[in-house]
Amino acid sequence: MKRLWILVAMLSSSGVFAVPDVSEVTMSQNGRRITTIEYRLSEAPAILTVDIQTNVTGSLDQADPGWVSIGVENLANLSGHAGILVRSPGVHRIVWDAPAAWPGHKTKGARAVLTAWPINAEAWAANTEFWDRVAAEEEELRLQAHPLYMVVDLEAAPGANVTYYTAESELPGGIDSDVYRTTKMVFRKIQAYGKTAKLGAPGGQVGRRDNSELEHYVRFSHDYYLGVFEVTQKQYSLVFGSNPSLVAKGDESVWGTRPVENVHFTYWNDPANAGQKHHLRDPDTWPGESEAAGHTVALESSFIYKFRAHTGLGLYLDLPTFAQWEYAARAGSAAALYTGAELASDDLTQEQTELNGIARYYANSGAAEPNLDDETGTVATARVGSYAPNAWGLYDMYGNVAELCLDYWSTMTASTADAPTVDDRGPVGYSGNPASVGAGAYNCHVAAGGSWRSASAKVACRSSAHAAAKFENSVNPLADLGKGAQGFRLALTIVD
Repeated sequence: MKRLWILVAMLSSSGVFAVPDVSEVTMSQNGRRITTIEYRLSEAPAILTVDIQTNVTGSLDQADPGWVSIGVENLANLSGHAGILVRSPGVHRIVWDAPAAWPGHKTKGARAVLTAWPINAEAWAANTEFWDRVAAEEEELRLQAHPLYMVVDLEAAPGANVTYYTAESELPGGIDSDVYRTTKMVFRKIQAYGKTAKLGAPGGQVGRRDNSELEHYVRFSHDYYLGVFEVTQKQYSLVFGSNPSLVAKGDESVWGTRPVENVHFTYWNDPANAGQKHHLRDPDTWPGESEAAGHTVALESSFIYKFRAHTGLGLYLDLPTFAQWEYAARAGSAAALYTGAELASDDLTQEQTELNGIARYYANSGAAEPNLDDETGTVATARVGSYAPNAWGLYDMYGNVAELCLDYWSTMTASTADAPTVDDRGPVGYSGNPASVGAGAYNCHVAAGGSWRSASAKVACRSSAHAAAKFENSVNPLADLGKGAQGFRLALTIVD
């Protein structure tokens, strides 16, 4: 059973569980008959069941005083009757509201009977109600430790610049405030832990690239935060000190809230600031020897290095993997678009009804006659968040700018739900091992979602669509997406 397998893997690396023993069981009540049950558990994790029994004879002197259960209908507020997952051995306590659950009865002549089971016990394997409840409890614990929204204040000092909120409605000023597009970044938690996702595109989907979009499965072992918006020019400038964007004319109120673009893994010289070298991160440290090594960024002049130092968010703040990006873009949808719709045509130079309300793409951006000197924001990229978000509250997952990911671009390998890739970090490189064929083998990374200049659904505006973005020093590194098309959003993988 999948739920059991995930839980077993989570709680034990060995997968072997000793038979737990329950001892030192006591039951007491206060003046209001609130009842406390204490016990000692020898082994954990374990499944514990609880029954409350009463003495029907009224005498404990008899060899068989006649213990009978009070019935599960009277244990409604005691989840133990349907099983409790206990995660650690030792002494534990359960509180039972007897007056509310069993009104009109005395508990003085009652007792608690506790039974412990290993979590791989056959008797519990098919209890879907229990495992669903355990999964919900685990989700709630993770939400308490890492709330749904994280906001980073780019103008505050490290250590005092990260705030958490439990819902979008709690964000001061609301998500539409330009503060979240300029001086602050807002991230949304993607609850992926323990989930297996079907990614890629089925045969016949409009725009599908057969060699790089084969359907495959990825199992995630971490939740992660993902930027609600693409990183804007103002945010990039606050961290890096300058702005590489081509669509950066006019007043800051216009360009500041547009996505930063024209960014690269390795440097190129900013024409507006002679000699200013822009780097996103070290291009060749992914995949690494380990998860931690994969996120190492040594280049102090890179944006990722500067952002980590500025915020104190640490090693796991980075670009998303393409698996993280696609899973978040879909927001539960198996269709080409997160709305559940499919594209009618591969030609994005023509109006696509399904895209008009959710993406800045070729047909609605003026890309046919691009005006990179536009000072009004009506041509080229749009203010981030101008179009409708997906079901998880993420904006501009399609179009506006193509979003760079950690993965090297390559052909895709199909997989099944029974044999998913774990924490997919993408292919190793499309031309083989760089040690044997040279650094040229690793000259492209994935750019996801497409841009305002994308003319074809083969590289853009679908959940599984992605292009190959060169990370060399080049003015036009992305021929199939167009000049100035590359931007990014940030991710923070939650590893604790």
